[in-house]
Formats: sequence, C-alpha cells, structure tokens
Amino acid sequence: MAKRRIVRMFTIFLFCAAAFFMNIKEAHMSGVDYNEITLDDLISRSDLVIAAKTLKPSFTIEEVPIGEGSYPPFKKCVYSFEVVGLLYENKENMKEWVDAGGHAAPLAGKRIEVLMAFYNEELDLQKRYETEGSSKTKPFQSYKVYDQKLNKEKKKIVFLVYNKKEKMFQFTVAGSHELLSKKSEVIRLIKKLRPERDSSVSLTGI
Repeated sequence: MAKRRIVRMFTIFLFCAAAFFMNIKEAHMSGVDYNEITLDDLISRSDLVIAAKTLKPSFTIEEVPIGEGSYPPFKKCVYSFEVVGLLYENKENMKEWVDAGGHAAPLAGKRIEVLMAFYNEELDLQKRYETEGSSKTKPFQSYKVYDQKLNKEKKKIVFLVYNKKEKMFQFTVAGSHELLSKKSEVIRLIKKLRPERDSSVSLTGI
C-alpha cells in the first residue's frame, strides 16, 4: 500500500508536467483512462478559449487534505498563464466569474490560474481509493496535438471551463492546448459550432 502511494504521488507530478507539455498519453493517473477527442469536441465543451503565454513556474502543486486520518494529501496541479487575447467565451456559463474590475472574461495582460482537468473527479477518485480501498477506474477525455513544436512555444491557444465549485478556470479536458498558428481554424470552428455565443476577436501583439 505504501509503495503504491509513493508511485501514485510521483505519477501525479509527472501527470502535471505531461499535461502541460502535451505528452498526456505517457503519464496516466492511477485509476484513470483517457479517451481522445477531436478539436470540434474540445471547442464544444469549452466555456472560454484564449490565446495565452506560459508563465514561470508553469505550474505549482498544492496539497489538499483527504478527510481525517493519516491519508496522503491529494496533489492539485495549478497552471499559470498570461492572457494574450480572447477567442471565445460562453457568457451564460461565465457569468459567475467576474474579476475585481467587473470584467466577465480575462483581459489581455491579465494573469490567470488554471486548475488541472477533471480536478473534482480526480480528487474524488483518490478519496475513494484512500478511504475505501476502491480501485475503480473512470474514463476521462483528452486532446492531443500531434506537433512537437507546441512543447517549445510560449504562446498557445488554451481551452477552459469554469469550475463553479472551486471558482476557478480549469482545463476543459486533459491536454487542452493547441498551436497558436491554428488560430484561424479555431475561430472558424467557433463560428460554426457556437454561432449563438460567438465572441471571436482579432488578436493583436502576437
């Protein structure tokens, strides 16, 4: 049991790094299976699509206590970005998020913190594993960019949902990034898939 806990915590660190560097298939969380989705599906699931610049450190790991007792804490991955521009926002789902300036979506130049994908579900899985000994698996979704250039680019397109429970943005699915050079294709798909809430804008300075 102790050995498995150590392996699981190390896997979480690898998962945080792998999700950021788009190698999601090489670092699975224990008890989690990933089903790959298309760009169309990713856009349809997202509340917010932005162009963003990676900040340093690119992510931090916070410890979340699991109930009472000596259970190892859950490792929560939080990523840091600077918004370059807005491509899309679902105003209905985003209406609960308003920053200090009264803006309903992040503005260019604003720093945002982004939760790992499926945060609440991952936390629940570990709670069940630690407190009940459950080894039940759960299928989650992932998106993968088949272009190694993304690993080196500081600016990219990021797909997010608003986590109402945590009052934070989180990645729509595991690996919710795309090359900034695909901006035109992403905006075209937004207009096709989400025309009733289209918030596409022209991004400048990138």
